[in-house]
Amino acid sequence: MLTLSALILALPAAALPQDRVQYTDGSFRSGKVVSATLDEVKLDSDGQESTSSASDVLTIRFGALPTSMAQAEEFLTGLEFQNAVNLFDAATAEAEPAATLAGLRKAEALLAWSELDSAQAGAAVEAFRAWIAAHADHFFLPRARTGLARATANSGQLEQAAKELEDVASLAFEKSLPATVEFQARLARCQIYLGGGQTGVAATRLQDLVPKMQRSMSSSDTPAGVRSSLRGMIAEGQVLLGDAIEVDQGM
Repeated sequence: MLTLSALILALPAAALPQDRVQYTDGSFRSGKVVSATLDEVKLDSDGQESTSSASDVLTIRFGALPTSMAQAEEFLTGLEFQNAVNLFDAATAEAEPAATLAGLRKAEALLAWSELDSAQAGAAVEAFRAWIAAHADHFFLPRARTGLARATANSGQLEQAAKELEDVASLAFEKSLPATVEFQARLARCQIYLGGGQTGVAATRLQDLVPKMQRSMSSSDTPAGVRSSLRGMIAEGQVLLGDAIEVDQGM
């Protein structure tokens, strides 16, 4: 299972003065994100609007967010979960894009909390479901559905969580999203199996997944930004595979 420290480290950095978009070719552009869906991302840079296919976008970081959200992030880093959840919840009343991001961060804060207190898993599931229902075509949908799967696993529903992640991988393939989205969903599914005690299943899937990621990173057809992102994912997969084999086979 993903550790609490990993969840905290995965949280966004402090607010930037502008939104920042990272593309699969490794380049970055700053400006104001006009819209971000599973199909396209529109960015206004100094009055010049450009539209990119979502398949060419790796990450989006929103800047110029309310001070309350920065405070919420600090609370979350300090494991003060209730304070973080309260501030993120209050920030959902802010103007966009802060409102949408705050709703997602609230759910992710509850997920981090559920890693220490499984009683919070139900609240995390509800928060993710509410966000997904309201933002069914948002660029962050795979991220939210992955969070939902983790929270579902923390509530003890392992197979339902695994199915959710398989659906995320299928969505990524159907929408031609960057390969990192599908790989991340499959890696998260292995983490869930490992955390749920199904170490043999986790090991078998990781023995297939890690080489696939390695081949993708080595391929000249894989964009530079995707290759860079895959390095960390491959290292994580190798560690998980070692853990799974050690627990499953005592080696």
